[in-house]
Amino acid sequence: MRYFFSSTLILAAITLFLYSAIRVFAETPSNISDAGSIEFGHGNQKPRYSDTFTIGAKTFLISTSAGDGGSGNEGITTYDISDLDNITTADHVNDTCASCGYDQGYDRIKYPAAIEAFTIGSDTYAVHIGIEGIQLIAIDANGDMTSKGAVADSGDYIALASSISSPSDLSTFVIGSNTYAIITGGGESNKVQIVDLSDVGSGNEDSPSITAKDIVEHDATFTELLTPVGVDTFVIDSNTYAIVTGNTDNGVQILDISDVDNIAARGIAEDGATFTTLDGPRGVDTFTIGSSTYAIVTAQDDNGVQILDLSDVANSNVRAKGVALDGETFTELEGPDDVSTFTIGTFTYAMVASYEDDGAQILDISDVDNITAQDAETHDANGFKLFEALDTDIVTIDNILYGVITSNYGNGRAQFIKLNDDITSPTVAITSSSGSSGSSTGSTTLSFTATFNESVSNFVIGDITVTGSANDGSPAASNFDGSGTTYTFDVVKGSSAGTVSITIASGAATDAVGNANTVSNTYILTIIDPTNTPTNTPSNTATATTTLTAEFEDYTEPPPIATITRTTTFTTSPTLTLTPSITPTYTVTFTPTYTPTATPTFTPTFTPTFTPTATEEDEPESDNEADEPSTPNKTPQPPTASSIPTNSPVAPTVTSSLPQPVISVGTLTSTSVSPDPTTTQMPPQISNPINTAISNIKFGWDLLENAVREPFDGVLTALRLITKSNRQTDRTFSTSNNVDRLSTITWDTPAWPLLTGASPPMPQPEIPDPNQPSFWLAIILTLPLLLAITFARFLLNREITHAWLRYLLAQLPFFGTTLILLFLYLTWNPDLLPAITILTIIVLLFVLLIEEAILLFYVIMQRPTEIIQADTTESLR
Repeated sequence: MRYFFSSTLILAAITLFLYSAIRVFAETPSNISDAGSIEFGHGNQKPRYSDTFTIGAKTFLISTSAGDGGSGNEGITTYDISDLDNITTADHVNDTCASCGYDQGYDRIKYPAAIEAFTIGSDTYAVHIGIEGIQLIAIDANGDMTSKGAVADSGDYIALASSISSPSDLSTFVIGSNTYAIITGGGESNKVQIVDLSDVGSGNEDSPSITAKDIVEHDATFTELLTPVGVDTFVIDSNTYAIVTGNTDNGVQILDISDVDNIAARGIAEDGATFTTLDGPRGVDTFTIGSSTYAIVTAQDDNGVQILDLSDVANSNVRAKGVALDGETFTELEGPDDVSTFTIGTFTYAMVASYEDDGAQILDISDVDNITAQDAETHDANGFKLFEALDTDIVTIDNILYGVITSNYGNGRAQFIKLNDDITSPTVAITSSSGSSGSSTGSTTLSFTATFNESVSNFVIGDITVTGSANDGSPAASNFDGSGTTYTFDVVKGSSAGTVSITIASGAATDAVGNANTVSNTYILTIIDPTNTPTNTPSNTATATTTLTAEFEDYTEPPPIATITRTTTFTTSPTLTLTPSITPTYTVTFTPTYTPTATPTFTPTFTPTFTPTATEEDEPESDNEADEPSTPNKTPQPPTASSIPTNSPVAPTVTSSLPQPVISVGTLTSTSVSPDPTTTQMPPQISNPINTAISNIKFGWDLLENAVREPFDGVLTALRLITKSNRQTDRTFSTSNNVDRLSTITWDTPAWPLLTGASPPMPQPEIPDPNQPSFWLAIILTLPLLLAITFARFLLNREITHAWLRYLLAQLPFFGTTLILLFLYLTWNPDLLPAITILTIIVLLFVLLIEEAILLFYVIMQRPTEIIQADTTESLR
């Protein structure tokens, strides 16, 4: 046993994981699960008929019960079911019984038939009916009950019944600001009555506030009210209706109860050729799908259910829909008693309590013409307690949907059933390979993809909303394809370019349990016409002012000082006109023209003629010129002059190096034409290959930085030395500004010192020869198989006779040991990792496959071998 200890722990962990996974999968309508039950609470209480309600953050169950004194002294109990793993009794009251010592103000709760909770404003109440009358109850936030009085089932109120065969039922409803209840007589009363509960809060145990309204009974007008049992209410347009099952009449009666003082008949459905499953109807529940209203009715004598279309009851029309009968498909529909419907996403389901089958049947009624079975459970199977199942209800706790089924007193319980815990709606995102949302494209066909976060169904091309101005305002989706989580479709340009907007509305698709998707993102693309060319009318002005000042003391001083000042103002106002109104991208380039003016000012002592030359500097003086030593002792040379009869100044020659401005807007290029054709164009700049090449050099920080930067540093240093020592070289580089540009090269890298010298070569790991045999590899490939075979034999000794189960469980030591040994082997021999190739992996998998086949053969032959050995041993004896 100690030998298998670690494997047992692994098996236990995996089993726990699989159990959790199975529970998650099971908690759907197609595979319901037990969520606990109430067997008793206060004394000997046993739930019979029940209802659920919520006050604040708490959820409660209120039920009729056997009471402390047993049958004949029933009570009412409230349970706090907010935590189904810790259900507690909130309150309990008993019917007044002088001999038993009970008098809590509840005089009419003996022999219960039905109970239902309802709200008026922020207050919660319950109405209870039984053989002795109608009991009103107030319930506070802790589930504590207070009697609001009761009325007997006599005089203004119809007689009620509580027998299991034909009990009374009730359903509350609201018209305007008033709250009412419609009550069926059950038994032999053959009557239905409406009571007004609007003022229940003002009553007390001695003076109830309840008002009797209209009563109808079985007659020529109301033909299906013989032994009325089940009842439910529904609203179509502005009218309120009720459907009542006539147990003895084998049919249902539709009533218009919009006027509570004047109930009117609105159609019937009777068991026969059209309505084939209405023999002995009992429970009924109404539901809507789309704009239609339906009812599902349990037929106890037919052992099935019938769906009715009530959408046209205003015209007294009731139409037959699908049926489900007890048998191989619907296994828990024998003697169905009550039914409740619920929805998950776009799917509609029904839960049926079957008295004779002691079970529960889940039905998918989304297609009212074709009912399908989802799941079924019976008493004492899989933890369910469903003996003599009577009453059903649906409740949501912490966003998880549960069903509640209560049973007869003989084995009274409230069974909670987890119907679904997948309440998350699928999400969907729209993407496109034709461009990002909000961008423009010249493509005439846009391709889109809709991606859901889980597999969905019912998603069709009509669920895609396409709007925009493309195709003359009518873009449409086409070429639709896909399934599961991914769907693709196209939108074409059509007759015109324009915008295309894509969205998917909520509820377009559903997941496996019926949760509908949420709304998608909105994706917008603009299709542009490539023939549209933007036009532009740029305008520009440029002014230049040059001032020259020359001053001379005498001819023996240094040459005159010339100062040139120029101020340039440049203004560009391009005007762009596009058709259609879209935003293209383009580049506008143009060359401004201007005429500089220079006004020299000087005062010579004689009339010289000279021509100074001024060169405008765009950059500050470089460090090279700053390094030049001053020469104050040089003999100044006077300017060359010739006598001129007049004192007329000569304007200096000014050469401009103003760069051509470039406006970068996009990718298309348009060249403007100067608005003044007489303006003299700027002389073109002389292309300098060295200047162009150096100005375009950009360096990045990467692994080759040392190799790139060091040669350039050396060149820079050499050039600077040459500049200082060779005046001709200095003048050559200075003219083209190359040295200045080289000196201002910047690096976009960190400022720390760089390593010099070549990096030593990376040592290559020594890879052992993979062809050499290895003792450890033999152990890795054989030990797991031996352990798996031994474990399979161990399982057989533990009476696990299913070969497939032994084979699956034997995988635990097989793969566990293999992975552990491989991990240890490669950890101890890390140098072998570079030797692993795809061929190595294929060979390893092939060997493992062969061992799997050996293990499977052993497990299959294991049992016959044991039997043969046992027979041989027996014969020898």
